[in-house]
Amino acid sequence: MMSKKLKVFLTFGSCLSASALLLPILFFVSSPKFAQTEMRRAIYRRVVRQAVEHEKQSPEAQAKAIFDFVREHQYAYAGFEPKSGSHLQNMVRGIGWCNQQADMLTRLLREVHIQARVLFLFPKGSDISPHSVAEVRIGEKWVVMDPYSSAIFRDKTLGTLLSAEEIRKKLETQREEDVENMLEPPRRPPLSFYSGLPKIHAPNFEEPFQEKSKYLIWGFVRDRFGIPLDRLMVRLYVFRYLDTKSARDSYWAAKLFYLAGLPEDAEKNFAVAVLKADKTTLLSQAMLWRAANFMRMGEYQKSLRQLNSLSGKLVPVQILNFWRGKNLVALNNLVEARKFFENAEGTPRDRYLN
Repeated sequence: MMSKKLKVFLTFGSCLSASALLLPILFFVSSPKFAQTEMRRAIYRRVVRQAVEHEKQSPEAQAKAIFDFVREHQYAYAGFEPKSGSHLQNMVRGIGWCNQQADMLTRLLREVHIQARVLFLFPKGSDISPHSVAEVRIGEKWVVMDPYSSAIFRDKTLGTLLSAEEIRKKLETQREEDVENMLEPPRRPPLSFYSGLPKIHAPNFEEPFQEKSKYLIWGFVRDRFGIPLDRLMVRLYVFRYLDTKSARDSYWAAKLFYLAGLPEDAEKNFAVAVLKADKTTLLSQAMLWRAANFMRMGEYQKSLRQLNSLSGKLVPVQILNFWRGKNLVALNNLVEARKFFENAEGTPRDRYLN
């Protein structure tokens, strides 16, 4: 027989858990705008959990892991026009130029409490910015992270990571050779972009006051019931895209499930999107991320077949080669994988070539 105290304890625990799961619905009804924000944050948190292997990693390791995720999941290539959308819209599209990739990196870093900001770079004497990067605070200093150019700069002699200001000073003193890209040394974006004073844009650490005060209870519950609560929030957000006749909505549902680490749900919707898509751009996107999802499911041969069927479509060959290489690494075919990585410039191939 269960003791009276144990029954009370179990009843209290059940009520608390039920309250935590009902809370998102209550917030959705009472404050739709806040609920939408929190549902998007749930997706960001799940993305970050997948990118960062261990919560106790150093800030530098966490930042590098999220940097690699952005490089793997946002590309800029011919045939796909950049659009100014929300962070989540850009992530779902998987298409982003330098400013969108830098912005996405700073947004995801916020979920692991790492300060970051976007810098608009200006060559000396110019009032037009040709390039944007992220600058991330690691310890007591700022460090340039440029996902678009696959670049993190360091001092070639000292081995220390460099800020935009430090790069500018090296250019002023004609010590350009001291600046080295630690990821792909042969690949270096024009350092002349750093010769002028940059403009700070979109720092991720200036949170609205209401998030610090009005929703303390919500924050407490979110921290205590993070994983199951986030899964529920993701499903509430994706619900709008399910069971429609639109190929675009099927793609969006699939990509959101993929990003949130729910590959079985993603595959159901990717299959519909690939079947229904009549636009070349949407079909190419759906096929590429379906291949990535197959890999996440451990279906490496299916992933490779999907990637091979993309040949001749709008996806650049270096991106296809990167995902082919990743599949072959998983299949322990390292010799063939290296051949593909060697022809995948501009992707996070440095993780596999070393």
